[in-house]
Amino acid sequence: MTGIDAVRSAEGWRKKLVDESNGKFGLGSFTGTVMPDAVSDIFRVFVPVNTERQRKLNCQFGHRLNIFLDSLFDYPTIIQTKLSMYGTWEQYNRLLTAQVGGCNFRCWYCYCDDSLLNGKNLVYLTPKELVDKFVEQRTRDHTLGMQSNVLRISGGEPFLAPELILGCLEEIKRRKLDNRIFVWTETNLSPFLKEPDSERSLVEDWIDLDKISNFRNFAVHPCVHGITPENLYEITKIDSKWFDGLLYGLKTLIQHKIDIYPTFSPNMCPPDDVESFFRRLLSINKNLPLRFALIEYHLDYPSVFMRSDAQQHKTVYNKYLVIKKWNELLLKTYGMSYAEKPRQDVPL
Repeated sequence: MTGIDAVRSAEGWRKKLVDESNGKFGLGSFTGTVMPDAVSDIFRVFVPVNTERQRKLNCQFGHRLNIFLDSLFDYPTIIQTKLSMYGTWEQYNRLLTAQVGGCNFRCWYCYCDDSLLNGKNLVYLTPKELVDKFVEQRTRDHTLGMQSNVLRISGGEPFLAPELILGCLEEIKRRKLDNRIFVWTETNLSPFLKEPDSERSLVEDWIDLDKISNFRNFAVHPCVHGITPENLYEITKIDSKWFDGLLYGLKTLIQHKIDIYPTFSPNMCPPDDVESFFRRLLSINKNLPLRFALIEYHLDYPSVFMRSDAQQHKTVYNKYLVIKKWNELLLKTYGMSYAEKPRQDVPL
């Protein structure tokens, strides 16, 4: 289905978000937006494990997880494990989130204010300036008894500005904080697409991904928006021809030894296509389905209520059928059910 050219749009957004003349990157300002939980103009708080939202850890870590009612949000235990089991998972359950101020996807259910997605009111910062602001906010939080040990670089699309991610990791290491501060980021995988005549993805031309993979205090959450070409267009308005390339982006991340924890949403994907998607993931890596979390998208964010196409959208799928099928496929393929094995223990 004809839609947004994901490659052209990614290249266009990069020009807006990356100021190569002074090494600064465009972050979205929360001032004047309807974004919840903002604590400054560039930071908002995200709490992954939140039982009021039915977001829980694996059963092994003290939460009784009902896979049909709860969403698996295991970020804190992943981070704790990668930081050599320092402290408790609760110390990694408050993510200070800065958002790269633009996105080439148009997901109708996105929780972000449209001004953030459209690149309005950008604040340009160097990685050092962003880490400065993070450390200042972290210090204030600690004086109030709040643990803020995770810098989450979200979006928009963070990998449109991968130098920002690498720069923050390098700055945190320079300050000798890399054993206590974690960097969590996300991607819609579009920067990992390839031009038709290229052997390298867009992001591989922008940065040396192997440099990022050297940091143990780092992980990526790839969001798969659509499990078929048609579903991709339905959700994002991205041309369906890019579906295969987006999935191949997962392989690119794995090849560069970047630690990934992907997701797709059970209430946004057709149950009848789950098995074919599962098989596609197996063809990329034999353990890849075990790394996936099925996270339900909530539709009660102010930005969704204010978005006209969201109000007109009718297609929300039966998440119970999707999760049931996914669980059956995991049992048949691996002999274990969904969320039975901690994702950080799954080798890729």
